[in-house]
Amino acid sequence: TVEVITTAQATIPQGMGIALALMAALVALAILGPAVD
Repeated sequence: TVEVITTAQATIPQGMGIALALMAALVALAILGPAVD
């Protein structure tokens, strides 16, 4: 997942940083959510 996020940061314009951060948060929740629950 880290590699994907890094690649996205290099590809997506800086203006999309917030959207990228939200996407990363959603992915983290999707992965960690079931594990925590």
